Amino acid sequence: MQLRNLILVAFVLLSCHGCTKPQAPVGEVTAPIVRGDSTDLPIYIEASGPQIDIKKFPTDIQVMFKQVEHTEEIEAYNKANGHYPADYAEFKSGIIEPNNIQFPSNLPGGFQLQYDEANHKVVVVKKKK
Repeated sequence: MQLRNLILVAFVLLSCHGCTKPQAPVGEVTAPIVRGDSTDLPIYIEASGPQIDIKKFPTDIQVMFKQVEHTEEIEAYNKANGHYPADYAEFKSGIIEPNNIQFPSNLPGGFQLQYDEANHKVVVVKKKK
């Protein structure tokens, strides 16, 4: 429970530094915007740590992670080209660069975003220490 709260607080602090916005109506789920600062991701390998199933997090944290997965851009690339990116280089040149995507490079709680080449997706990984 404490790790979940720490992650939520860290995301709020990182994403809303110096900003104000109106409060959402009661019952509406809102999540802070996750700001990117890097156009590179490490390539996922099992030795880097386990992939985290974001569905196990509370809804507000799931929404934050969904912001950085870029599933729509990956699927649009597949539809336009008839295939998913063959490797990280193609992912970067075909998806990241044309869409000006930036990923947060430093997530709290020992989490990291990585690109899973085999499954053509951005994943959340709990880094091994």
